[in-house]
Formats: sequence, structure tokens, C-alpha cells
Amino acid sequence: PNPNAFYPQTLTLELDDGQAITCEIPYAWGHPQMPLTAGEREDKFRLCWRLTRDRTPANEARMEATLDWLRNLPDQPDAGLLIELLSTTP
Repeated sequence: PNPNAFYPQTLTLELDDGQAITCEIPYAWGHPQMPLTAGEREDKFRLCWRLTRDRTPANEARMEATLDWLRNLPDQPDAGLLIELLSTTP
């Protein structure tokens, strides 16, 4: 139930010659201690959008329009588009 229970992690890659390469992963990508840049957040949004919808020109256009709307969220007159997005099945 705790999403933070998966971290920290240690990733170890063992090569055929017996050499081991280890990488510590203290936080998930996007965790407050490992925040995403604005571009990375948009890329993650696009990935999630495309994993749940057919990649049609109409869906791609709606995705970009949604991102444009979100970029200007403080200036929006109401949250209608966001509520619609969160309440509909792709």
C-alpha cells in the first residue's frame, strides 16, 4: 500500500566474465527528491496518454491540446477539461 516501499533499490548487472556493475536507485523517477523537469513531465504525460489510447491523429491532437491547456492552468476560467479528462475512459 505504500508506494515508497519499493525504494531504495539496488540494481546489479552481472556480466558473463563475472564482473558486476551496481547502481543504487534511491528514489523513483519523479519523486520529490528526484523531480522531473517540465519537459520530462510532458514526456511522461505523453507516454501515459499513448499507453492508454490508440495513436490516431485525433488522439495526438487532443493530447497536445490538453498539454497546452495544462501549461496555462492558472489562467483557465474553470477546470472542466481536467475534470472531463479524469472522469472519462480513454
